[in-house]
Amino acid sequence: MKTPSISTYVKSSALLAALFCALALSCADDPGDPLPPSPEVGGFLKMFEALGKQYTLTIVPYPRNGGDVVRNPSAGNTTYKAGAKVTLTAIPADGYKFSNWTGAANDTSSTVTVVMNGDLTLTANFASTAVSRYSLVVNADPSQGFVTRTPNSLSGSYAEGDTVTVKASARKDYKFTGWSGSSNDTTESVVIVMAGNTVLTANFIEERLNAYALRLRSEPNGAGDMTRTPDRGLYYADGAWVDVLAEPAAGYEFVRWSGAAESADNPLRIQMTGDKTLTAVFRTR
Repeated sequence: MKTPSISTYVKSSALLAALFCALALSCADDPGDPLPPSPEVGGFLKMFEALGKQYTLTIVPYPRNGGDVVRNPSAGNTTYKAGAKVTLTAIPADGYKFSNWTGAANDTSSTVTVVMNGDLTLTANFASTAVSRYSLVVNADPSQGFVTRTPNSLSGSYAEGDTVTVKASARKDYKFTGWSGSSNDTTESVVIVMAGNTVLTANFIEERLNAYALRLRSEPNGAGDMTRTPDRGLYYADGAWVDVLAEPAAGYEFVRWSGAAESADNPLRIQMTGDKTLTAVFRTR
């Protein structure tokens, strides 16, 4: 056991002497009358009360495998004297980066210093640096055409944010009519930014057949969505039947169709005998 130094004894003796002196002065006027302790005595009492006080510092890495925290000075039992300053440094694990501190400190610096004025809990938050990957599936309907991707991924997956150019090419005696799925574009070449799993279908019809456009609108704008079955993109072959479904957004309800058909049926079946525009009319609930 370490023997206290002479200076430690001297400091302790001086503090005790000052305390006894203050107590004697506070009681000298009239020992019989109970008086509240003088401010000097109260200060000494608080000082002595604080001597030896211990507080617990709890560190929580989140997620648990996201990293670790180094504390300086290190305390094996995680307790420190009152008023002690502790420097904390967050060290991320492989595949993670430090995000921020929460709890007793709110900071984005990987190193922070806390003063032990009570029991403290800090959470070191880490974020994964792994890049999300998404699939890009392309089809041709019917199989009288083909689709290319640039750049081409053999696995069919791309990193989040990658841009991929998808191009449709028709075979002999067929023509491209448009995309369906994640895009309803009618240009043969489209650029896709990978933000999620994506499915694209290139639609073709025979050259000798007429193709008509089916355009869908909502009134008011943004009050709902429309889906078509089968989904051939914008264009359909002459005589094709299409089921169109109106799906109201939150706070709206479907009323009727207008334009190429006046009906309250939902879904609505319509035959493509020419270019058609259908408007789904909604109203607030």
